[in-house]
Amino acid sequence: MLAAMLMRPRVNGVFGPELGSGPLAAQVAQLLSDDALQPTLNAALPTGRGLARAAWVSGEIEHIDAYGTDPRSLPWAAELCPLGVRSAAAIPVLGQRSEFILVLLGAWRSQFHAGWM
Repeated sequence: MLAAMLMRPRVNGVFGPELGSGPLAAQVAQLLSDDALQPTLNAALPTGRGLARAAWVSGEIEHIDAYGTDPRSLPWAAELCPLGVRSAAAIPVLGQRSEFILVLLGAWRSQFHAGWM
């Protein structure tokens, strides 16, 4: 596990990290402070077509087996792939509705694929 980031959308619809852990957590938090790379609920933007929004809207676990080749990872791939990110998952943490999204970044392809977990 390279990073685990607990995120939720702010009033403006942009996901912000609440808490992070793992060897890349600080770098990922810094990366997400860039306006052009902030995940958002706005599906009209490329950063609104990633795992965080998908998990928030569906209430289901979303995953990417091959980070950098999946279109949902493209806004962040140029920054995260060189750091060793190969897969990702977004897990909604539910209360009455989605409260947070737990984003996991993995060092291996298909690390979060349910077929072997």
